[in-house]
Amino acid sequence: MFLTPTKKKLNHLLLILGLILSFLGCNETPNPTSIIQKSIEAHGGESLWKSIQKIEYLKEIKLYDSLGQLEQTILQNHYHQWNPSLSIMQWNVNGSLQRVEKTPSGISVFENGEVVTEQKDIAAITRIMDAALYVFWQPFKLLDKNAIMTYDGINQLLGNQVVHTIRIQYSEEPNADVWHYHFDTETYRLMATQVTHNGQISLIMNESVEEDTGLSLNKLRKSYFINADRSIQYLRADYDYTIVAFE
Repeated sequence: MFLTPTKKKLNHLLLILGLILSFLGCNETPNPTSIIQKSIEAHGGESLWKSIQKIEYLKEIKLYDSLGQLEQTILQNHYHQWNPSLSIMQWNVNGSLQRVEKTPSGISVFENGEVVTEQKDIAAITRIMDAALYVFWQPFKLLDKNAIMTYDGINQLLGNQVVHTIRIQYSEEPNADVWHYHFDTETYRLMATQVTHNGQISLIMNESVEEDTGLSLNKLRKSYFINADRSIQYLRADYDYTIVAFE
């Protein structure tokens, strides 16, 4: 039985519509929240993360100049507990012992055992502590209701690693920091973090992760100053994390 012209046209339109819908389905933009949730599962899962009541770790930072010469080595000791909430960070800077204690009631800053009262110093050290905690708990800290997230496509990192990239901002101010998080397209492990701060772009590559907690937290990381096309300017820092204890 032959189709009538009207039926032919209808079938042709349905075929075209099907192809369009198929094309759109194959090229649907991934959801940033979904990628982060898959990454959290790949890093041990939210339940395991929330089961940790306290943790202590050491963080060794080595800073390099543009010629590759070691400028400074900093060893920080971090302690966090959640019930009751308490964070402590302690480190030496040029022979001066710095200590920060943060609780829900406020923050106390000490230098060589003496209380620091200068508000600008307290604010600066508080930012250091908050940033350290934010970085250490990736990708678990990324599902923040204040985060402005967009999917930034599939990209290629150093060593030809293929990744999903998510762009995150916490403010729409013109000079606000811009973060990019790079996730392996197959395992969804967090492979690198990129931050644009005051016009300077840093790419922090995750070289290895720890195996003690089951959360695959940072172990070894390298931070590069890079150009807009992600070509390297020079290695700026090495980070080495060591888990001391956790419950």
